[in-house]
Amino acid sequence: MKKLFYILAAACVVSMSMTSCSDLLEEDNFGNPSVEDMMGDPDGAVMVIGQAYADLKWIHDHWGYWGVNTLTSDEAACPPRNEGTDWDDGGYWASINVHTWDSFGKAFLNIWDTTIAGAVRCNQILHTMPNYKESIGANYDAFVGELEVLRSYYFYLLFDCFGRIPYVESFDKEYTDPLMDVADVWSHLVACLERNAPNMKAVSGSDRASYYGRVTQGFAYGLLSRLYLNAESYAEDGQEAKFAEKVFSDAEDGQEAKFAEKVFSDKYFIRSEAEREGENDKRQLVPARWLKNEGNFYTCCVECCDAVIGAASYRIEDSYFDNFAINNEESEENIFVTVDDGNDTFDHRGWGDMSSKFRLLAMTLHYNHQQTWGLVEKPWCGFSARPTFMELYKSDKSGENADVRGPGNELFTNKTIIRTVTDTTHVKANNKEWIVYTYEESAEPKLGVETQLCIDTIYRTENGKQVIDKLIYESVEIAEGTPAGTESKQRWGWFVGPVLDKEGRLTSYAEKNPEYDKDEAEKLGDKYMVPEAIAVNTIITTGMRDIKNDASYNDGARMWKYEIEKTGKNRWADNDFVIMRYAEILWNKEEALKRGGAGASSVGTPDFQTLMARSFEHTNNGNADVNTRVAKFKEAYRDPATWSDKDFLDERGREFFWELLRRRDLIRFDEYKNVEFVEDKGSYRNWFPIPYAVIERSLRDPKTGKPIWTQNPGYTDPWADK
Repeated sequence: MKKLFYILAAACVVSMSMTSCSDLLEEDNFGNPSVEDMMGDPDGAVMVIGQAYADLKWIHDHWGYWGVNTLTSDEAACPPRNEGTDWDDGGYWASINVHTWDSFGKAFLNIWDTTIAGAVRCNQILHTMPNYKESIGANYDAFVGELEVLRSYYFYLLFDCFGRIPYVESFDKEYTDPLMDVADVWSHLVACLERNAPNMKAVSGSDRASYYGRVTQGFAYGLLSRLYLNAESYAEDGQEAKFAEKVFSDAEDGQEAKFAEKVFSDKYFIRSEAEREGENDKRQLVPARWLKNEGNFYTCCVECCDAVIGAASYRIEDSYFDNFAINNEESEENIFVTVDDGNDTFDHRGWGDMSSKFRLLAMTLHYNHQQTWGLVEKPWCGFSARPTFMELYKSDKSGENADVRGPGNELFTNKTIIRTVTDTTHVKANNKEWIVYTYEESAEPKLGVETQLCIDTIYRTENGKQVIDKLIYESVEIAEGTPAGTESKQRWGWFVGPVLDKEGRLTSYAEKNPEYDKDEAEKLGDKYMVPEAIAVNTIITTGMRDIKNDASYNDGARMWKYEIEKTGKNRWADNDFVIMRYAEILWNKEEALKRGGAGASSVGTPDFQTLMARSFEHTNNGNADVNTRVAKFKEAYRDPATWSDKDFLDERGREFFWELLRRRDLIRFDEYKNVEFVEDKGSYRNWFPIPYAVIERSLRDPKTGKPIWTQNPGYTDPWADK
């Protein structure tokens, strides 16, 4: 059922041959329904509106928003592995890991282009909608609100990265102004969401499927809660008060409160930018909710969270992992997702290096996980957690119950295990390939590479020279205390431990041989018998040998909270990517209260109790009641009523890792500069640089000839001295 809206919208995109925003809704009809036909029917109008969601599919790609927001935070990294033979890309990933990126990073340009493409698509459909108002009928206002909220999210993604952006709410006017200031963008986003949220659909059980994968009232208020909670984090260091004053730009010094009383009006909620055009009335951009609350961002956040809570549209799932199941459309906690299909040929689009497919599981798992679970796509062995992030997960006082969202506490029990060589790369010595055979007890010899666990080497003479004939191995002894890995009986949030093949044998993969000496090899020639590569047993660890140049293939815990399809059906993940969950609303509210917002805590509610309890139980199968499991949570992390700022930040990391929230959370708590391995700790890196190509194609000032769009402070601006 989850796929219905997605399939219809995707089919509409294909049938209408939409290749750019400029030809949207203007394609020739080759036997397919015309736009007029579709807009004349509510279901057809939904299909047209569904096209506006197409550019969201770039959000979870590592060359897009997910990549720069996740891999620059403490929850993840993309270390170049095996002396940079894998995941180097000209040093790009290393620069992301240690915060030394520049304006030429192609992910920044991808984000700029794809989010603006999505916003423009929304604006174009909105521009066309009035032509069909009568035929659309009673659903017209709801459809307009849906498109405006979706457009706000596209601009939010752009704003969250760059701050200063070309925000525009119309389609028929070219944007010719300098980039809009941060405070003004924030005000526009809040204004649009406040205007639309009250009139959006609050989903219920009967219509949940119809609105699955679409923005709703819950999402609109949820996004508002983010904007209010993070408002001060958008200001420069020490300039939070000036950020607030900026929104009151028409007020005289010291008269902000009186100005708020003067402009507060119900009309604020319904006036659009188009209606304001030509009036030069900046006051209409001041958020009325904020004025009512006397400029308290956090009370505004609490109110928006309460709007979601009060609608009773969502609930906390008993199992954390239900939100990330292959069929996670059944989750009543997920507020907004991208609806993904793992079929490689259906609705598969590309944008440069990006793909519309949900590929994160393939990006994080080790190459040899393919042998374990029969995966169609061989994983890429890329992204992993930074070592210190694993320290956030604790156990209860007994030590027997571990947080299920972490790497777990299951241990490998089969102390002795047969090792198999699984990489088919030949040994390379002195620039020659050597065919090497291995024996595993009485098994037939098979192709492999030399291992550190070889107990005997048999040579033969060939053309007067000794060459390796056979390598003989002993069984592998797994160290006591090694995590269970693929032998885990439960799924945990992170994968750590041995990777066994389907027959239960330990896999290995070829890596550089630390004993190999290139200079000696060149000096001794054929007499040098130390191979360049050795087979390293695949045992994933939480450590990181080198985050810039030479991580091992085994370094770093791998994300495991999304369910892995082991049927060999699809190349990519069929799970829907989670953009917003009800759990975020509950934690946003509690943090806002701690920061001075007015309101009553929700910690004592059943949903919040479940949120804590499930962290220490995979499923509630009667094994422990809620109070017992909540007690385990408090033993590990203490009662949230006593939490410090760091406690809130740590819990948000445990709960929402790889869900697009961590970077902004770290900035809000002033910890982004302290991420492990970071080299440049400048606060200017709280914003990413405006892409070089964007400034290059900007309009020019007729007097100076320089681009009217300028670089963010702190980054090199090639045009500044011209």
